[in-house]
Amino acid sequence: MKATARWLGRVEYEPTWRAMQQFTEARTSETADEVWFLEHPPVYTLGMNADPRHVINTLPVPQAAQSLLGIAQYDDVCLVHKFGA
Repeated sequence: MKATARWLGRVEYEPTWRAMQQFTEARTSETADEVWFLEHPPVYTLGMNADPRHVINTLPVPQAAQSLLGIAQYDDVCLVHKFGA
């Protein structure tokens, strides 16, 4: 099965992350793999095991909840996600 590449441009992190979740949940065995290329403003992401108190936010950067990783991390402007095998 071939993958579809999509350029989303510069988008906000949170709604795009939610769209990625919805895409993944709606997939069937017939859904083609997708690679999403995008840019988003800098953001601190907090995994399931992250403690917001561990982020010493000295930059004007927002925090966004996330369930992908177990830690807190800083995500800069470039992000690529692949969905599929």
